[in-house]
Amino acid sequence: MTRSVSGGVKALQWTGLAVGLVIALAGLANVLPPYGVLPRIGPFGLDRFRLLFYWLCFLSFLIWDALRQAREGRLTVFHVAAFAVALGLMSWICYNHYVIAKVLTDSFMFSSAREAWLAGIAAMLSIIACWRLWGTPIAILGAVIFLYLATGPDLYLTTGPDWPGVFQTLVGDMNEFIAQNVRYDASQGILGNIMGIVLSTVPPFIILGAVLEGCGAGSSMFRISFHLDAPLSGRSGLCEDLGLGALRHRLGQRRGQRGRHRCQHHPDDPPPRLFRQFRRRRSRPRPRPAGRSCRRSWAPPRWSWPTS
Repeated sequence: MTRSVSGGVKALQWTGLAVGLVIALAGLANVLPPYGVLPRIGPFGLDRFRLLFYWLCFLSFLIWDALRQAREGRLTVFHVAAFAVALGLMSWICYNHYVIAKVLTDSFMFSSAREAWLAGIAAMLSIIACWRLWGTPIAILGAVIFLYLATGPDLYLTTGPDWPGVFQTLVGDMNEFIAQNVRYDASQGILGNIMGIVLSTVPPFIILGAVLEGCGAGSSMFRISFHLDAPLSGRSGLCEDLGLGALRHRLGQRRGQRGRHRCQHHPDDPPPRLFRQFRRRRSRPRPRPAGRSCRRSWAPPRWSWPTS
């Protein structure tokens, strides 16, 4: 990797971090309650905040994709031009959406072919972003839903009354149907109520989880919970039955159960499965079975993070 390429990669990294910081602060400021004498900043207006958040997320995707291509040595002039065109189209679409939203605040308007095409381009860019980020399943699902909305069984643009049975859609103007259901309706489409719910609930939990993980509070909570639950019967069985074996492996396995070897169960140890704690306990312990034995008395396990 040459010095110019490494400098470009670092610039993309810092730009991506800056955009991510703006996204995190904007999402947090939208839902922060007042604290003492500090007033509440949000909630922001729907016609501005959803568009700004959507544009910032799309910009973050473009930076991530360009950074990935640069690290793999496959970033070419064609990719840079495609990213610039995509960002320009998305900026124009978001600005047009903002203008139309301001018009709809005080008056009423019917969508034309221009708004329908802009909504279709925005949907196409969103589907491409989903494909690059999460693979083909979500992209195929979004493409099928959009084609069902915009086409009939004869594969020409129609409002869908020719679909058979329950697949028929409402009859109306094609431009109005596409523009409102895909983009410009405040309760439906890409920027509808679902995105509003996500913006008001998901960013605070993501930021809180990142803060807990970064300062080590998450691992401390796991250690405290496992230490407090250690004397309870059926604890290990609960972990195995609920599929928490991977979590136990991350926090450290019980002594005597490392590697492929699992020590044999002894009556003094807690039951290995859930609901076996209700069985009658024996008054006197039986002799240990032959073979490799467990520790003599059961005690709370000592957790330790793996070194590698």
